[in-house]
Amino acid sequence: LGDVYKRQEMCIDTNRVYSTGFSNGGFISHRLGCVASDVFAAIGPVAGVIMIPDEQCNPERAVPVMHLHGTADTSVAWEGNGMVPHISVPGSIQGWVDRNGCDADSTVTFQEGDTTCESWGNCGDDGAEVVLCTIEGMGHCWPGDPACTGLMETPSLTVQASEVVADFFEAHPMP
Repeated sequence: LGDVYKRQEMCIDTNRVYSTGFSNGGFISHRLGCVASDVFAAIGPVAGVIMIPDEQCNPERAVPVMHLHGTADTSVAWEGNGMVPHISVPGSIQGWVDRNGCDADSTVTFQEGDTTCESWGNCGDDGAEVVLCTIEGMGHCWPGDPACTGLMETPSLTVQASEVVADFFEAHPMP
């Protein structure tokens, strides 16, 4: 592979490098926001929380975050400590709100059926925001996919995660 993949030799818009992922990919997206905010413009974890201690999450700038998660996820449980020990989804989001210096109160930006998205704004100086989309009753699933990875988990088709995360990324290039 060699030099082919060096950033300077590829046609990459370095202002539009993002990370999204499901479950373990969500954990990784959170970590990349913590340790590589100079590379990743925004993150969009799905069904994965931050898995490193707060003191190890020191982004150089406010990182836009859109997180989607089902309240009935048995693998990465909403309240924490599912199959893999972890903090809660609200705790993970509050960490980003605090780290990014966002407004303390959220605003509901979307509500339909089982899905409610709320946003914390005024994060940092560059228009970053933290968004949490809560899918009531959904299990360990990618929102919008009728099949779930977890055994006997319940999907949701209200929101297409691929579309909403892509729209969020489009709105948040690197400052």
